[in-house]
Amino acid sequence: MEKISVIVPVYKIKEQYLKECIESILCQNDILFELLLIDDGSTDDSGKICNEYSQKDTRVKCFHILNGGVSKARNYGLSKAKGQYVSFIDSDDFVASKSKQILVIQQAQSAMAPPPRTYADGEVIQLLGRSVTLRAVQGTRDEAVWQDDTLLLRLRHPADSAARKRLTESFIGSQCQSVFSAALDAAYPPFAHLGAAKPALRIRDMKSRWGSCMPQKGVITLNRRLIQAPPACIRMVVTHELCHLIYPNHGSGFYALLSRLAPDWPQCRLVLKQNAAQWLR
Repeated sequence: MEKISVIVPVYKIKEQYLKECIESILCQNDILFELLLIDDGSTDDSGKICNEYSQKDTRVKCFHILNGGVSKARNYGLSKAKGQYVSFIDSDDFVASKSKQILVIQQAQSAMAPPPRTYADGEVIQLLGRSVTLRAVQGTRDEAVWQDDTLLLRLRHPADSAARKRLTESFIGSQCQSVFSAALDAAYPPFAHLGAAKPALRIRDMKSRWGSCMPQKGVITLNRRLIQAPPACIRMVVTHELCHLIYPNHGSGFYALLSRLAPDWPQCRLVLKQNAAQWLR
């Protein structure tokens, strides 16, 4: 199997989370890879921790550069990478499954793909932390109705798998827009008091992250697949990304603000981590 280069930019990450990130990658013993830790001018112990791992595991290579931001660190990692395939992994809380990124590359090398969802009658999907069963029935027009634990798909052609998929995905998209917008509206007021302008909301499919923030552009992006998570987890992800408007990096100030505004964030983080393999498929 060809070697994979896993690049992790590092800047002032709490020891617990940095070690968790590194060890979750190193535990993939059945995959041939190199781990490049790019210390982006950290002023805490992050660089020292990276050095310690490079000294005890030959798969780990540590590089120290002047602080220039995550893009510069990634590009530097690319210049040092020896693998045929590259995976970028961020050392934060919302890289939902770090080992999954490596496994996705491994699947691509083997020309493997996960089985597609069929949207068949009786198939179960997740919405807002609940198991919801799809029921395809004959209808005079195509419409989706959520009733308790059932998503009723009224279709002119219920046997048409493409029609079932189109209607289901359209319903999920509308739920994302409604739920995520409401979560942003509810979470934003404390940040207005801190001087942060309300960011624009974007929604898209992402394979490994629940959300991201571009403070310089005033944009927050949420993973469409986050709609599968319980409302508390969605609120926490939104609050996490809003905190980046004040603290771009994951330093002590960031976590102090997150803990004040979303004290349940460790529990929500655990729920997301435990369900990542299923929700991000």
